[in-house]
Amino acid sequence: QVFLLKLSSRFAQCKVLIVIVTPALFKSLPCLKEIYTALTSKTKIKIIPVLFEGPIPDESEQWSMIKPGDSEKLLMLTKVQESFGKLNTIPSPPGTIVGQPSLMNRVLDDVQLHLGMSAGQTQHAEPVAHSTPVVAHSVMDGEKGG
Repeated sequence: QVFLLKLSSRFAQCKVLIVIVTPALFKSLPCLKEIYTALTSKTKIKIIPVLFEGPIPDESEQWSMIKPGDSEKLLMLTKVQESFGKLNTIPSPPGTIVGQPSLMNRVLDDVQLHLGMSAGQTQHAEPVAHSTPVVAHSVMDGEKGG
């Protein structure tokens, strides 16, 4: 809870939220809350979903632990599914960023554009081949299910 309170206070300064999309994202209530907070923020937070691992579950399987009587979580779920679900991931399914690492330049360009920087203002590193699997962690990985 303390971590979520600190995170909420930091959203006041947040301009861009990069969401690492994996099947686990759709099982994590803290991740749902984080996306919902960005979507409903008074400051316009640019959300950039990056598809890291698929497949993306159907809406009926997303955050399925939410019960019909939990109106607060159902409100978050509905808003996130309506708004976040319409955003195009980088890359489009079924591809993933792991299979197309050069697309990270597109993510950087989107961030720079939203921050008022010229695209390409910073140098992009060339993709590096990894001999071991790359593992990404959500900001919420400290919480169970993230």
